[in-house]
Amino acid sequence: MQQKIEEAATEYFPELHGNAPLPPLPKGTRPESRAGDAGGNLRKMADNMRLPAERPAKLSHGQVRTQRLIGSLKFIEKVHPSLSLVLHRLSCVMCCPPPEAWDVARAALLSVWSRRHQGLTYGGSTIANPRLSGSLAARILDEAAPHQLEAMADATWGVDHNVYGLVLTYHGAAVYHTTKKLGLIVDS
Repeated sequence: MQQKIEEAATEYFPELHGNAPLPPLPKGTRPESRAGDAGGNLRKMADNMRLPAERPAKLSHGQVRTQRLIGSLKFIEKVHPSLSLVLHRLSCVMCCPPPEAWDVARAALLSVWSRRHQGLTYGGSTIANPRLSGSLAARILDEAAPHQLEAMADATWGVDHNVYGLVLTYHGAAVYHTTKKLGLIVDS
């Protein structure tokens, strides 16, 4: 999957392949911070994006380029599930991206660029026993995905963000993953 990230970076961040300094990102975004979060500001920027009240008859070149970048990130999301929440927000405005969608998408690409050698990938071995078995584990996936079927879930809630995430892995790769924003937290 590293190849897909490098292809996207070549097209949208050509300066990453040289010794030039990183391009400026929106204030407060830092690609080296929490995976897929880019410093917290990226998630807030993604949450605040809205479709324009009046949509143009034809999209501008910049809007089409933003759509293409979002499409590239959707493929990368399969091995970097940390992009799920930000990409969901980008997908909600993809039909007519506002100007800030370009900044959010580029910051998301930059966050996976720094982790392009990581992610959920298939191992090189063949499947010896196709029979499936499953178990549920309450731990965070902090190493390579196991070869047996395994599901992991986690949730967090607080003042500014209420989300849960699920990952289903089999034979060293993600079979299914999702991140959802919780609309209502019940205390009892």
